[in-house]
Amino acid sequence: QLASYDHTKTVLLRRNLMEEGGRLHIVAALVSGVVATTCCNPPDVLKSRMMVAACESGARPSLARVALAVWRVDGLLGFMRGWGASYARAGPTFFIQMPVVEALRTAFGVDNI
Repeated sequence: QLASYDHTKTVLLRRNLMEEGGRLHIVAALVSGVVATTCCNPPDVLKSRMMVAACESGARPSLARVALAVWRVDGLLGFMRGWGASYARAGPTFFIQMPVVEALRTAFGVDNI
């Protein structure tokens, strides 16, 4: 999350798309939330499916078997099922957390990663 935040912020500044300030921090935080949610969602889907399968059958299916089942039934987008709910849970955290981190960086004189 922090790496995507810093990278987004750096790209926006270098390309003169935004100036340093609160708006930049909020945009970079929103982008980092999208990146983090997109990266974390497939493992979350597999974890949930494994837990449900274990409860239903009593046997623990393999990760590969669950991933193959998701792929066969829903395709690639099956791994993104529930993405909106995940972002709705995590997005506000990034929106609040990253500007606070930025204020702390400024207060302690710490640069980007």
